[in-house]
Amino acid sequence: MAETIIEIAGPNNESVVFDPVGQRLRGRWSHVATAGHTIHESLAALQRAAPEIPGIYIALDPQARTARVFDPLKETEEGQRIWSLIQPVLTTYEAFLNNGRPWDTQVYENLTPDQVKTWAFEIRNVLDCGYGRMVSGPEPPPLATIKAMPGGRFVRSYMGQRENERVDVVPVKENGKQKQQQAAGQQQAQPSTSGPTGAPGDQ
Repeated sequence: MAETIIEIAGPNNESVVFDPVGQRLRGRWSHVATAGHTIHESLAALQRAAPEIPGIYIALDPQARTARVFDPLKETEEGQRIWSLIQPVLTTYEAFLNNGRPWDTQVYENLTPDQVKTWAFEIRNVLDCGYGRMVSGPEPPPLATIKAMPGGRFVRSYMGQRENERVDVVPVKENGKQKQQQAAGQQQAQPSTSGPTGAPGDQ
């Protein structure tokens, strides 16, 4: 199976909290969402420089058991072109725009069945809720199909209101036997590189 890549892209320039990495990911910034609204001169300058600024990309390859979170402003040719246009604006209006810069790429390898299932579910959920769009690769299966995948998926706890939960558990076959995965230590994959350092429009 090829790698699926989606972009965080909501209708109103929203950022999205992506549970598998426990971070808020910058969404696509579009002049369409600000049409008819009064905006600060710094945002107006940013809009003139680049009417469309891509959001963070999320990638998953279930067969290879790998995932990535990366910034097209750093990793794609078109993104680098856009970054060259907006960087001077971010510097000029540093007090208002925090002089963000592209995020560092995060790579996740050797994902467990639990982690693959959790990533797949959350990616599909982002798309279904209208906060993301397909970039390339196969479209994720429906949520019902993902729930039937081997392993369990983790639901994170917010504000200490409850413990992390492992749900939709399907036994994993290993060496001809059914084996239930241990939940401990499976909640969140760890990246092989440093996390994000900030980005334009990440408020």
